[in-house]
Amino acid sequence: MSKENEQHTHTAAQHFPEYRRGDGKVIFNREVGGEVTVNEGHLPSGPARIVQHYIGHDGIPTSVLERDGKTDVHRGLDQPDRWPSGDPARVKWDLAQEAERLASSTDWKATGDRFKAMTDTWKSTRADRSTESVLGDRFFAARKQFLDARQHHFDEQNRQREQAKYAKERLISEARDLMGREDKASADRMRALMDEWKRAGRADRADEDRLWAEFQAAREQFVAHRKRSEDDARRIKERVVSEASRLATSTAWKATGDRFRALLDEWKKAGRAARDDEDRLWSSFERSRKQFQDARQRHFDERDREAKAALSRKHGIVSRAQSVAGSADLRAAGDQMQSLMDEWKKAGRAPKADEDRLWSQFQAAQASLRARREQDGAKRERDQAKAKARKQAIVSQAQSLAHGPDFKASRERMRSLTDEWKAAGRAYREDEDALWKQFQAARDALHHNSQAAFEQGKRERAQRLRESIDRMRGSLANLDNAIYNTERQYSDALSRPSPRWDHPHRWEIAEKQNARVSNLSNKLSSMKSRRSELISKISDMESKWRGMV
Repeated sequence: MSKENEQHTHTAAQHFPEYRRGDGKVIFNREVGGEVTVNEGHLPSGPARIVQHYIGHDGIPTSVLERDGKTDVHRGLDQPDRWPSGDPARVKWDLAQEAERLASSTDWKATGDRFKAMTDTWKSTRADRSTESVLGDRFFAARKQFLDARQHHFDEQNRQREQAKYAKERLISEARDLMGREDKASADRMRALMDEWKRAGRADRADEDRLWAEFQAAREQFVAHRKRSEDDARRIKERVVSEASRLATSTAWKATGDRFRALLDEWKKAGRAARDDEDRLWSSFERSRKQFQDARQRHFDERDREAKAALSRKHGIVSRAQSVAGSADLRAAGDQMQSLMDEWKKAGRAPKADEDRLWSQFQAAQASLRARREQDGAKRERDQAKAKARKQAIVSQAQSLAHGPDFKASRERMRSLTDEWKAAGRAYREDEDALWKQFQAARDALHHNSQAAFEQGKRERAQRLRESIDRMRGSLANLDNAIYNTERQYSDALSRPSPRWDHPHRWEIAEKQNARVSNLSNKLSSMKSRRSELISKISDMESKWRGMV
């Protein structure tokens, strides 16, 4: 037997337990038994049947043939696809072939299930060692390729899901940050977040459902808040539009212009209403504002024309005032300057630069006349002071005469003092009146015996009046304290900040604050009026008192 045929026969003996090796013979135990001599791998001529198949270690299909009880091993005699379907080598060959076809499949579930079934079939099918070794390498290599690819797929899928989870958690966080915002950029960003959510991929089902619920809740809260904000903005802007409509025909140019600017600030701070409401309300607001601005412009154009006419008139007034300032008749000059002042007020306003210049010139003329009158007044005051001092001396003498024992001489001296009084000149009116009363009282005391009693009664009345004055001054002090405290309350009420625009009771609080300010203002006005009345009464009583003492 050749070395090659010996190897094949040995291989056959390895794969078929029914064979046993002897000296140049292969014993094949069949049902009928007997020895068969293998003639160097060649059977005698005639028909033969295939009794077994296997795969060699070199991967070449090999068959064992039998004729007349003799067997031989033939390599490459036949292809596995022509082997009987139930043959173990055929089964494992087919499994290896199928495994290699399925190795690159991406139908993970069906192919995975198929590989599991193929593996079970592989394990339950026993072939010869060579077949097991060669086809097993092919089968398990193909299976590993599929399993590795599937694992990589699911690892990548898990990674993508984790990335999607992270991305969606970030989108949820940003969506929550946007809640409560009302600007257009935030609304645009919320819509962009939805687009990013769709592109982010899917997380695990449990995470996906939870994340979507959280994201949707944030979006719904954003939309709900935006709707509330739009409704609030609409209500505020409807009020602004209503007030603007009322102000459109106002001629209080400064106050109304300031109010329109304040309304515009309120409009901007209110945020945006729904687009249709926003456009409609803005159109109405702008219409009212333009109506007012056009009317104001016409007014100021007319005022400019009037200012030019006023400029001419005030040039004339200044010229006359400068002439009056040098007049010798100071009393008449004062009346004339006052008349020019009245003309100035009625003349209207010149352009600002001219107005200021002419007003300075007019004031200078007034100041010049005032200085001259002050000088004259100072001289009068000096004369009045001298007259006061002289008449005080006369009064003193008259008062001493009133109590003198020589009433005849005293009356003669009193007549002389009367002449001196007339020649002394006039003191300041209040002093003059007081001194004259004292002088007259002294004369009356002298001429009437009852003067002493009268003077005593007058002193008692003066004391009561003084007590009343003191009581009223006490009331005035109390009133001043009350006015001080009320002014503090009024200042605190004015400085109290307005409630936030988004406060639910903003208007009620604002109305209460305004009512308190109004009440305090009325109270202050009433108290100050009462104070003026009280001061006036005290002044009258003190004048009366001074006239009595």
